[in-house]
Order: sequence, then structure tokens, then C-alpha cells
Amino acid sequence: YWFDTGFEKRLKNEALKLRGGLSVGSGELKLFSAGLGYLHLERVSFDYAFVYPISGIKDSQGRHRVSASFVFGGGKEKTEEAILSEKTDLEKLLEQARAAFAEERWKDAVDFARKVLLIEPEHAEALEIFSEASEKLRPLLEPRARDAERLVNEGRFAEAELKYAEALDINPWDERLRESLEKIKRVTAVSPQALGEDRIAHLTRLAVRSYMSNDQSSAVNAVVYLTQLDKSIVSESVRNIVRNDFSAKYRELRLIRGMNLVEQKLYSALKNIYNARYDLAIIECNEALELEPRNVLALTRLGSAYYALGKKEKAIEVWREALKYDPGNQDILEFMRIPPETSIKEVYQTKQSEDADSLLQIKKLYLQGVAAEKRGEYENAKLLFKEASEIRGGGDEGEEYRRKAAENLKAVRRQIEEGNEKTQRLMKAHYSAGVSYYNNGRYSEAISEFRKLLAIKPGHEQSLKMIDLCRQKMEK
Repeated sequence: YWFDTGFEKRLKNEALKLRGGLSVGSGELKLFSAGLGYLHLERVSFDYAFVYPISGIKDSQGRHRVSASFVFGGGKEKTEEAILSEKTDLEKLLEQARAAFAEERWKDAVDFARKVLLIEPEHAEALEIFSEASEKLRPLLEPRARDAERLVNEGRFAEAELKYAEALDINPWDERLRESLEKIKRVTAVSPQALGEDRIAHLTRLAVRSYMSNDQSSAVNAVVYLTQLDKSIVSESVRNIVRNDFSAKYRELRLIRGMNLVEQKLYSALKNIYNARYDLAIIECNEALELEPRNVLALTRLGSAYYALGKKEKAIEVWREALKYDPGNQDILEFMRIPPETSIKEVYQTKQSEDADSLLQIKKLYLQGVAAEKRGEYENAKLLFKEASEIRGGGDEGEEYRRKAAENLKAVRRQIEEGNEKTQRLMKAHYSAGVSYYNNGRYSEAISEFRKLLAIKPGHEQSLKMIDLCRQKMEK
């Protein structure tokens, strides 16, 4: 007799097979075998086996066996039994979907109908059950979804995530909710909340709200401006989320060096007003206001664009809004007094000429201040920088020079304060040295120290008195 036994273990998605076996019989021959098999694309197979005699053959080191097989032609069509079985599964699922729908088990009805559609995607009845049952679930999940949106708007992102999860639990196959939950999870991983009224919190909320609602333009604007103002890990992480999901829109944005995004949009709005492209100016101003809702310059130019389009009531409404934040703004007050026959473009052209004169004056004073500072004439530099920072007009460039003048004014004041402290210390040192020399009878050296103090502060009363005392002592 002869008896064979063995095993086969499939590995790596059943493509790789590990084999082993043992053969024994009524004679002395006994064989042990081991091998591997590999199947590629259900068409090509490679096999290797090593057969080793345990007993019965002397002086044998075993033998190796290698083979390759190729399959040609198409696969077998589904058998009638398989098709019948599949149809039977579909019918069972459909029956369950019908029953769940009839019993108002909407979640189960959606689930069973979905499983039918996985087998037959165009099945009309399953589509109808899936759609109607999903609609029945909507009144249950919508309040939670609305709560989640409200929490996102308030900057309470972690709480919003919980509400989205609750809504999705009611209908786990709602793709819109699933997408929202996945998005808010990305946000809460880096920023669980953004509360407060500061600019960073406002921009973070705007970025996340726009990201959640797929408003790509607003989301990209918000994260770009956010990271221009704040270089924290949180802000940059929020920026990266938007940049990864809205990469094409992010690449479209072209930034101007030396300007932040709000300044850039206001500059573009002004150019569009000069070029009579008022509709584009309105878009730029509104985008700037979305980032900075109280930006007076954006409101001013928005009102101007509406005025130029003949929407004077809307323009005045916008200008009045701006005056709430800057009641004494002369530009706005001037615009509101424009005669009916005067166009806004004429006003801007006149203003442009005035701005050019103002800019020239601001720039001249600023540069004179810089020169005085370099010469160490800090008091003179202080006056020049102060005057430059107080001149109005000059447009965006004038605003930039005013800003730099104000910064230099602070620096010069610090220099003056530090110089005063140093002078006081030096005067004290000379006076103390003079008194010490006087007490030790070294009157000439004492007079020298008091004269050094007088060189710093002419007319110093105590020094003059001490010099007289020294001379009296020397005469004796």
C-alpha cells in the first residue's frame, strides 16, 4: 500500500502558497516534501518542490522540481446556480427593505435598500426605498446638523464634531454628513475651538466655516490672511488643511510682495475705481470686509463703487456704516457732500492729485528724519518723524510712510530716553569724582571733573559753586 498526506497554506491574498507533505508505504521508502507556489493574475503559476527520502534510498540528497503553468482563454461565465443564488440574495434583501419601510424602521430600510443597490445599482424599487427612507430620517438628523453648523460658526469645533457624529448615527449612509464629519475631525485635530473677538479667532472661524461649506475662495483668503498675521502652529495647520483640500484654488491666488491680503485687495479696488471697473471694485472690497468687517477704507471704497454705479442710497448706507468706526473721517464726509452733478471718478482724480502732494511732503519729512537720526540729532529727528506721521492723505504709499515714521518716532524717543539716562549717570560720576578730589585736597583735579560736567550741562549750579570753593582753597 502507499499513503500520502500533506497541507497547503495560502499567504498574501492567496497569491502565495506554502506546501508540505509526507509519503509512506508498505515498503521501506519514506519521502518528505516541501515547496512553494505562486499564482499571478489567475493565469500564470509557478511551483517549486523539494523531495527528500527519509529512508529506502541510500546516498540520495533528494531532488528538486520546478514547474510553470499558463492559462489561456476567457473565464467561465456565471453558472445558472450562481445567478439564481445571487438573485435569491437580492430578493431577500429587497423583502427586508420592504418590511422595514412598512414598519417605519427607516434606518434599516435604508441599510437593506443600500445592500440591494450594491448588487444591482439601478434597481428602481431599491432606489425609491433608499430615497424615501432617507427623507424620513432627515427630520431626525437635520436639527443636529443645524446645531453642528451653528457651533462651527461660533468656533466650538469639538462640540460640532459630536453633533455631526450624532446626526450620522441616525443615517450612517448620508454622504454629506459623512464628509462633514471627516472635515471637522481634521479641524479639531489641530484646533478644538476658536473663541473670542480678536482678528485671529475671527479668521480661524471664517476659514473653518468656509471650508465646511466648500466655499473655496473664502476659505483660501481666510487662511492666507490668517497666516500672514499669525505664524503659530495652529494657524499654519488650519492653512495646511485648506491648502490640501482646495489645492487648485490655493494655487490660483497671486500675492503682491510687501502687502498683506487685505491691503492687496484694497489696492486692487482702488485701481478698479480709477479704471471705472466698479463691479470688480465691489468684489474686492467685499472680500476685504469678509476678512476685516470693520475696515473703514474698504467701506469707503465700497461706497464709492456703489455711488459710481448710480446706487447712491446704498453708497450712503455703506459710508454711514464706516462713520460708526471712524466718525471724523474727512474723506467719507467729503464724499457724502458730493454735488449730484459731480462723478465719483472726478473726486478720486482730484484726491489722487492731492494725495500725490501729500505723499511728497510725507516722504520728504520722513527722509529728513532718517538723516537727522543717523547724525545723532535725535530731538530734530523726533520732530520730523512726528510731523510726517500726522500728515493726512498720500494714498496707500502715504499710509506706509506714515507707519514707518510712527515706528521711527518710537525708536528715536527710546534713544532720547536712553541718552538722558546715560547723561545723568555720567554727570553724577563727574560730580562724585569732583567732590572726592575736593575732600582729598586735590583741587585742580576736582575743578577738571566739574568742568566736564559743565560741558554736558552748562550752568550746572552745584558745579559752579564747587569750582569757586576749589579756587578759594587753592589761593590759601
